[in-house]
Amino acid sequence: MRMEKARLFSLSALLSRLNQSRAQQLLLTRSLNVPSDSQKLKLGK
Repeated sequence: MRMEKARLFSLSALLSRLNQSRAQQLLLTRSLNVPSDSQKLKLGK
């Protein structure tokens, strides 16, 4: 029983860490995509 709890805890910790890095990546790509989107608009015109 104790081992299961430890395993679940480590799994949830890994998941939260993954979610944090994913959110950071989304923020990075979003901030990077802003200028590229404006460039696309200029090219479209």
